[in-house]
Amino acid sequence: MASKNPSPPVGLGKDGRAFWREVVKGWDCNPDTLRLLERAARVLDTLAVLDQELESAELILEGSRGQPIANPLMTERRLHSQVFAQLVRQLRLEEAEAGGWEGLSISERGRKAALQRWRKSPQ
Repeated sequence: MASKNPSPPVGLGKDGRAFWREVVKGWDCNPDTLRLLERAARVLDTLAVLDQELESAELILEGSRGQPIANPLMTERRLHSQVFAQLVRQLRLEEAEAGGWEGLSISERGRKAALQRWRKSPQ
């Protein structure tokens, strides 16, 4: 029998809290899993901030010598996405879901697991 779901850590944003609640629903999480989950939730919150900033930002900027360069926020967004995918893989969320994982790359598995885990369930 599953114990009461742990509450999200203080300071998590909207996306991080939603992700936390969806992952712990019905799981008996050990302390190591909860630490990984908190890190993933915080990275997800950072991704939300980066996405919000990128919505109104120029994607191509002028470099120090006048050359066009990609907005550094894009690089941060990509790196944080990779970290999130790694954390999701470490959490082994895909093992909790049945089937449909054959032939997917690691990043595709992480994305699929994350989307499945923090998708709103019908009420």
